[in-house]
Amino acid sequence: EKDELIEELNNKIEILNQELEKSDEEIEKLKLANQLLKENKKESASSTSQIINYTHYELSRDDILSYMKKILDQALHKVIITTPTITDLQELYLYEIKSSVSMSISCFIDQSNPDDMELLEEFEHFDNINIRHFEEKDRYMMLKDGEELLLGIIGENNSNILIFHTLDPKHVKTLNSLAIDSWVRSKKIVF
Repeated sequence: EKDELIEELNNKIEILNQELEKSDEEIEKLKLANQLLKENKKESASSTSQIINYTHYELSRDDILSYMKKILDQALHKVIITTPTITDLQELYLYEIKSSVSMSISCFIDQSNPDDMELLEEFEHFDNINIRHFEEKDRYMMLKDGEELLLGIIGENNSNILIFHTLDPKHVKTLNSLAIDSWVRSKKIVF
């Protein structure tokens, strides 16, 4: 009985060590991002401007999708989402979102790819998800309840993404048409 308890505790310790390693990796990413922001701020300050230069700022896909997931978890009524590909949607765990939240999603769907089509069929089973094909693979976007906006535009390098997040009503109102653009230009998938 003691041996079983010791083994169980050792397993828990192993799991905690793995989580600690993941946390350390996240801290390193955040430190790097913070350093880049400080460097950009210094460059901006030296030129007597408060404008941040994002030309060479790098941000990972995982960081963006993780942030989008946090916003999505707070949704109450309606969310408009754009991602470069349908596989990006897996990271958002859409099946965990309340069924009362209507989701309009546009993304690139390769109809010749069985994995993409399988994901599409899976998402189509949810009454609150409406998904369309969007040719461009150039943005991450989320408009939550008409009051919160995250927009990321992919640059020449896939990890160079101009991104901003705002809750300011005037920002959201002004950029609302840009957020809805990908949904309007997307096409229904016909099976």
